[in-house]
Amino acid sequence: WNSPEAIFNGLKIPFSDPKLIYTFHFYQPMEFTHQGLANAGPYYGKLKNVRWDVGSGSVREADLATFDPSVRNGMRRYSQASHRKADLSWAFSQLRSWCESHNQIAWLGEFGVYSKVAAPRDREAWIRDVRELAEENGFG
Repeated sequence: WNSPEAIFNGLKIPFSDPKLIYTFHFYQPMEFTHQGLANAGPYYGKLKNVRWDVGSGSVREADLATFDPSVRNGMRRYSQASHRKADLSWAFSQLRSWCESHNQIAWLGEFGVYSKVAAPRDREAWIRDVRELAEENGFG
C-alpha cells in the first residue's frame, strides 16, 4: 500500500541507483481519511462524522450509538487515541531516519481525504498537517 511503514519496516533496497526515489502514500488514520468510501471496504463505507484534530475520548459513548453497529468497536478504538498533527509525526520522522541511514530519497506521492463525508474544516486541517510534516521532514 506504499505506506511509510512498508519502507522503514524492513524494505530491502534492490540495488544501488543514485536516480532511484522511493515513493509512499499517506492516509493515516484511515478511519478519518477513508470515511464514507465504500470501495475501500464495508467498514470505511459505513463511517461518518469522524473528526480530525481531536484528543482521546473524542467520541462519547452515547455518540457511538449513531454509528452502524458494525463499526462501533472500531470507532471506540479510534476514540481512545489522540488524532492530531503530533500523532502523525512519528511516521514521517521514522521514514526520514530510514532515508538518512540508507542514503535514499523518498517522495510523498499521494495523500488526501475522501471529500464526500469528512467535514471541510477537518479535511483542510488534516491536509495542512500532513503537508507541513512532509515539508518539515524534507519530503516533496
